[in-house]
Amino acid sequence: MRKLWLFLLINTSLTACLEPPLVTLPPEPSATSRPIETTLYIPYGLIIQSVAYDVEFYTSSSEGDTYDDGKLGRSFIHVHAIHRKTGVQYLLVYENTPVQSRPVQIFKFEEE
Repeated sequence: MRKLWLFLLINTSLTACLEPPLVTLPPEPSATSRPIETTLYIPYGLIIQSVAYDVEFYTSSSEGDTYDDGKLGRSFIHVHAIHRKTGVQYLLVYENTPVQSRPVQIFKFEEE
């Protein structure tokens, strides 16, 4: 009984430490599915210059082989914008857009 308790304690501790990878890919489309619409929040006063969509897939390895199954990964939307009055440039990074409509990071580019 003591060995079982110790095994369960170690197994539970290891499971709690290992978080599954965060997957923010949109669901796979089917022939009958409708397009996914997402509204993104843009801070006031910014004019969008360009938008880019990027996906980074996780790679898995098995018996020394590395492969990509295309089901695990993260998707990002990068928005380059310029402030309407000051001309300061911004890079807005969005992730997990079906859930989060605000940027997860905002980079502000200023000259010294």
